[in-house]
Amino acid sequence: MATNIFIACTLGTLLPMGLKRLNLDPALISGPLLTTTLDTVGFLTFLSLTSLTLKLFVA
Repeated sequence: MATNIFIACTLGTLLPMGLKRLNLDPALISGPLLTTTLDTVGFLTFLSLTSLTLKLFVA
Protein backbone atom coordinates (compact mmCIF):
# COMPACT_ATOMS: atom_id res chain seq x y z
CA MET A 1 0.00 0.00 0.00
CA ALA A 2 2.86 2.37 0.76
CA THR A 3 4.34 1.72 -2.68
CA ASN A 4 1.05 2.56 -4.37
CA ILE A 5 0.64 5.74 -2.34
CA PHE A 6 4.17 6.88 -3.17
CA ILE A 7 3.70 6.18 -6.89
CA ALA A 8 0.27 7.86 -6.87
CA CYS A 9 1.62 11.03 -5.27
CA THR A 10 4.59 11.18 -7.60
CA LEU A 11 2.67 10.50 -10.81
CA GLY A 12 -0.30 12.61 -9.72
CA THR A 13 2.03 15.58 -9.45
CA LEU A 14 4.40 15.04 -12.38
CA LEU A 15 2.04 13.58 -14.99
CA PRO A 16 -0.18 16.65 -15.50
CA MET A 17 2.84 18.94 -15.65
CA GLY A 18 4.54 16.71 -18.22
CA LEU A 19 1.42 16.42 -20.34
CA LYS A 20 0.88 20.18 -20.27
CA ARG A 21 4.48 20.64 -21.43
CA LEU A 22 3.71 18.31 -24.38
CA ASN A 23 0.64 20.46 -25.22
CA LEU A 24 -1.77 17.63 -24.35
CA ASP A 25 -4.88 18.02 -22.21
CA PRO A 26 -3.87 16.82 -18.72
CA ALA A 27 -7.47 16.47 -17.54
CA LEU A 28 -8.31 14.10 -20.35
CA ILE A 29 -5.26 11.83 -20.28
CA SER A 30 -4.12 11.83 -16.63
CA GLY A 31 -7.01 9.85 -15.15
CA PRO A 32 -6.85 6.70 -17.29
CA LEU A 33 -3.05 6.71 -17.45
CA LEU A 34 -2.67 7.13 -13.69
CA THR A 35 -5.28 4.45 -12.93
CA THR A 36 -3.70 1.94 -15.31
CA THR A 37 -0.21 2.59 -13.96
CA LEU A 38 -1.29 2.27 -10.32
CA ASP A 39 -3.21 -0.94 -10.98
CA THR A 40 -0.16 -2.44 -12.69
CA VAL A 41 2.25 -1.34 -9.96
CA GLY A 42 -0.07 -2.65 -7.24
CA PHE A 43 -0.47 -6.01 -8.95
CA LEU A 44 3.26 -6.43 -9.55
CA THR A 45 4.03 -5.41 -5.95
CA PHE A 46 1.55 -7.97 -4.68
CA LEU A 47 3.06 -10.70 -6.85
CA SER A 48 6.59 -9.79 -5.79
CA LEU A 49 5.72 -9.88 -2.09
CA THR A 50 3.91 -13.19 -2.51
CA SER A 51 6.87 -14.69 -4.34
CA LEU A 52 9.25 -13.46 -1.65
CA THR A 53 7.04 -14.85 1.11
CA LEU A 54 6.80 -18.23 -0.58
CA LYS A 55 10.59 -18.39 -0.97
CA LEU A 56 11.12 -17.57 2.70
CA PHE A 57 8.56 -19.88 4.26
CA VAL A 58 8.17 -22.84 1.90
CA ALA A 59 11.81 -23.63 1.28
